[in-house]
Amino acid sequence: MRWSYDTSPGSQPTQFHGDPLLTDELVITPSDGPPGSAVYAFDRATGRLVWKTDVDGLETDLQRHGESAIGVTSGGDLIALDLTRGEVRWRFTPPGSTGRRDRRSTPALLAERVFYGASDGRVYALAAESGEQLWDRDLGSPVSTPVRAIGEHLLVGVRASKLFQLDSRSGEVLAELVTPEPPHDSLVPTRGALIVLLGRSTLAAVDPELSGIHWQRETEGMWSSFYPLAFEDFLIAGDSRGRLVALRPEDGAQIWTHTLEGSLRGLGLAGSDLFVGTIEGTLYALAVPDFSELAAGMPSGAAGETPAPAAAEEEGDEAAIRRLLEEIIAADNRGDLETVADLYADDALLLPPGSPPVRGREAIRAHYTAIFNASRLKLAAESLETLVAGDWAIDRGVTAGLVIPKETGEPRTVNDAYLMILRRDPDGAWRIWRLIWNAAE
Repeated sequence: MRWSYDTSPGSQPTQFHGDPLLTDELVITPSDGPPGSAVYAFDRATGRLVWKTDVDGLETDLQRHGESAIGVTSGGDLIALDLTRGEVRWRFTPPGSTGRRDRRSTPALLAERVFYGASDGRVYALAAESGEQLWDRDLGSPVSTPVRAIGEHLLVGVRASKLFQLDSRSGEVLAELVTPEPPHDSLVPTRGALIVLLGRSTLAAVDPELSGIHWQRETEGMWSSFYPLAFEDFLIAGDSRGRLVALRPEDGAQIWTHTLEGSLRGLGLAGSDLFVGTIEGTLYALAVPDFSELAAGMPSGAAGETPAPAAAEEEGDEAAIRRLLEEIIAADNRGDLETVADLYADDALLLPPGSPPVRGREAIRAHYTAIFNASRLKLAAESLETLVAGDWAIDRGVTAGLVIPKETGEPRTVNDAYLMILRRDPDGAWRIWRLIWNAAE
């Protein structure tokens, strides 16, 4: 974990919402909840609070236009904030606004215009620099999704279980699609599809021209992130049980999962840094590995579980064993022979499936040398159960990923279950004493 910022000490926690806006120096994140309804700007490297602007709650993403951050308050106003100081540059109140505190639509930017769907059932087009209204379109039902600009078209959903495609220049309705449940919060373009949250528990891939639905993916509880992050080879979404989930965009197959503390709300990415905000008021900064080769190597419809990196410091022996697991997987993936060998006890024993036992650290070193010379590894692992008794421990879990032969480049999918016995050596370090694994299915 790089850093975290907790708003709760001494007061009720602020609820961070939406996808943080990232600049070269700042992480700017909206929030709501008593008493801290505000927009926060943190130093990206250290987590230091740079500025905080009080608003009447801000439950949507912020969009950048020049040196302004534009968002929608819980009272239904569209506001533009100065990026450097956090001052309000302009504010627009829809003529039909009720001023109710309700989830609102994240605005969209296109060609110096900002588009905003309101609870009065209208989509508004404004000049991004001044906030002047250009046009509006009545859709007959409160807007329930962010407005999404794709080319010269706008896509938006309403509570009456419909998606609309609008002309961005005039607001004319070009197409509409009736959905099984009302669309909510997420409209994310990806490979030949638009990812939409239907109801609270279903992610769906919809044709961008609104001709039909490609696939649907449900979760227990509800999807709590406003929308998934889209990459070329996978999507990341968060749910109310704290699970980060990666899905393959073409068919919705699950690639990996990892659990954090809290209901996951805002997701933001810059390079390999993933920022995750929770409803409970904690902001996580994680380093995310590249799982694109794993996604490409999965058969159609396959589902696997591997974790994102650890998100918080933990204490005690169980945490030390989890760190050992992370270290050996990371060393496997970079072909680091010395690190791998040092994580095994002198008298360790490997029991590979279908192969003779490998006894002792030097034999294990030779075993890994052959593996690293022949292949590249793209693996991740998750500990499912850890038991500690004095200087001994048992850890059980799963490993998933790819083994890629250097000669052919044809990847082999790994989906194994492992059981290892660990011993605390005289230097105080936990090391692997026995390890056995087999196919999980």
